[in-house]
Amino acid sequence: MSLDIIVVGRLGRSFGVKGWQVLQSFTDPPENILQYAPWYLQRAPDGPWQALAKPACQPHKNGHIVRLEHIQNPEDAHAYSGGFIGVPREALSASENTDDAADVEYFWHDLVGCEVHNLDGVCLGRVDHLIETGAHDVLIVKSEEGNHLIPFHEPYLQNVDLTAKRIGVEWHLDWS
Repeated sequence: MSLDIIVVGRLGRSFGVKGWQVLQSFTDPPENILQYAPWYLQRAPDGPWQALAKPACQPHKNGHIVRLEHIQNPEDAHAYSGGFIGVPREALSASENTDDAADVEYFWHDLVGCEVHNLDGVCLGRVDHLIETGAHDVLIVKSEEGNHLIPFHEPYLQNVDLTAKRIGVEWHLDWS
């Protein structure tokens, strides 16, 4: 049985003499990573995921530090530095789809790969990734003709259908 794991963070450098490590959260807000369970660890890129017991965790500066169950010193912790923390897709829950796309929350990983169509029915390409600009998120839509950077908010965002993997936008081919 293969798990569908979503990466939510990474283990950083060791901290202190008892095997604690800095936790880099990829969630927004960062403390949301602590709400998801169970955690899985991937020590090497494309390596297997292994289940983790709930780690000890405490706040530190603007984030958190964690100590894995079997880690007792900085040398052991260092061996896990750079490892990814993931959770099963089912552990994440987004708002239900509605007709008002602006009032719904979406996980970025669910939008990647969606076809993007404008109101004229023209396919602009597929979502390659998203970026956060501070003001709002931006879809990076790639096609053979080039890229479109489309703001992911009203009035440009019209609808999102995750089941059909399709996003409708108010955007024209000649807009860059």
